[in-house]
Amino acid sequence: MSDYGSRGPLIGNIEEWKKDGVKYVENGRTKQHMPHYYQFYEDFKANEERLTIKRAVSNLKIPYLIIHGDADTSVAINEAHQLHKWSGKSNLEIIEDADHVFNTKHPWDANAVSPALKRVIELIDAFIKE
Repeated sequence: MSDYGSRGPLIGNIEEWKKDGVKYVENGRTKQHMPHYYQFYEDFKANEERLTIKRAVSNLKIPYLIIHGDADTSVAINEAHQLHKWSGKSNLEIIEDADHVFNTKHPWDANAVSPALKRVIELIDAFIKE
């Protein structure tokens, strides 16, 4: 579900996180251990109502574009469908065979973008021009 509170840094042993002051979440692709300081949790809890994704997108008054790869293993495709369902002003585009980064990587060492990312660029360009 598109719920920020259920994401990686905000789940697990909160008391241990508070005691340690920081916890590390591994990036699945790069294997980097990303620091998340306890203040992040405190800020989220203090602003949780304001940061609720469903509430935010349900109240949008302008059109927005959702682009998701159907081979994304980081964010489930049903989250894109849920965002689209919550708002009458969204356009949902699914890119076939595209992963979380639209078949690119960090660092970028190619001379051209992937076909999936090229499609993303085309969709964004067309959306902006509408």
